[in-house]
Amino acid sequence: MTTTPSSVLPALLADNPLLGNHEIVPYHLIKAEHVEPAITHVIESNLRQLAQLLPEQLESPTWEGLVKPLEAMHQRLLAVLQPEQLLSRHHHLAVIEAYAKCRERVQAYESAIKHNRTVQAALQLLQQSPQALEFDETQQAALNQALRAARLAGVGTQRPTQIRIERLHVELEGLYQTFADNLNAASQGWTLAINDETALAGIAPAVRASMAQRAREAGLSGWLLTLELPLVLAVASQAHDRSLREQVYKAFYTQASDQGPRAGENDNGPVLQRILAAHAELAEASGYRSYASLAQATRMFDEAADVEQLLLQLIDKVRPAAQAEFAPVQELAAVFSVPTLEAWDCNYYQEKYLQIHHGVMELKVRELRIMGYSCTLWRAVYEAAEVQIRRQRQAGHGCDQRTKGTIRSVSE
Repeated sequence: MTTTPSSVLPALLADNPLLGNHEIVPYHLIKAEHVEPAITHVIESNLRQLAQLLPEQLESPTWEGLVKPLEAMHQRLLAVLQPEQLLSRHHHLAVIEAYAKCRERVQAYESAIKHNRTVQAALQLLQQSPQALEFDETQQAALNQALRAARLAGVGTQRPTQIRIERLHVELEGLYQTFADNLNAASQGWTLAINDETALAGIAPAVRASMAQRAREAGLSGWLLTLELPLVLAVASQAHDRSLREQVYKAFYTQASDQGPRAGENDNGPVLQRILAAHAELAEASGYRSYASLAQATRMFDEAADVEQLLLQLIDKVRPAAQAEFAPVQELAAVFSVPTLEAWDCNYYQEKYLQIHHGVMELKVRELRIMGYSCTLWRAVYEAAEVQIRRQRQAGHGCDQRTKGTIRSVSE
């Protein structure tokens, strides 16, 4: 994580863990009050730098003077924003909410950069300059992608068209976030309190302990099941209680919809309808037949039909193998008096099939301790790349002393 060197930070920001140079992001130090000042500092710093470099680059653009600073600005903001993606909502709700409050400002900044005609003009001058002939393939691709992004953002079109495209992009960003917020609210809104442990038969002790911990945190006795993915997967593949599997399956796969146990609450149906309509409007404003065609402009295929053809070919290739794997699982379910295998049965009987016929338990594979293999792994990394690894909390554990180097710390 690299943002602004700590030596040039204002005094009030010097201790902000979202700023400065860190080999490993200090997640444990990030607090809600750090978020807005860090984002504000990076955005304002980037805008100042952009205002300073553009006049010169419009006269004589260079790779070092234009493209590299633009990429550095992008990376500085990204370094401040990325920690949100890895923070647990359960433990860092205040920090995540602080990021949410800054979302509109970030979107406005990104939109301003994306739709900046002066930046595009400088990039075009650079592409047309004699020095561009000496750029390597990576540089040429980066420059082409930057200009393509500006073109797709409407830069260079008539002003009314550009304004329309810009507004659609802003609206879509808001719709995507609304969709995510609805999904999160729906996930947080469903819980199942369980007081009879027999209902949890088959579920691993570690998972049950996690559910008991959640119940205690909620001031309840027994166990509390939520729609967090690890718990949902554990119930789907381990719970003997078929009705519990069905209940959790339906709750999970109908989140934020007009169906299921919380039908209509945080319903994303209208949001999806508006997203589709905005996609169609954006494609039309950008000169494409459909949003699928517009999306392909930044991908490896020329036409959306090529993607569809590839997917259909893949389906034809994998269907026989999938059917062959599924048939014995269906037969096993019938042995357990389940004549029709429902969606909430598949993971459970697949796990049973592996246990019975191959002696394999996915749970045990996941629980395999890494320490029995880490010494060999560390030595292999050292020999292949001369990268030395040490444990963050307790170094060594009988390993070769080379594995206690100082290049990077890897926590286990």
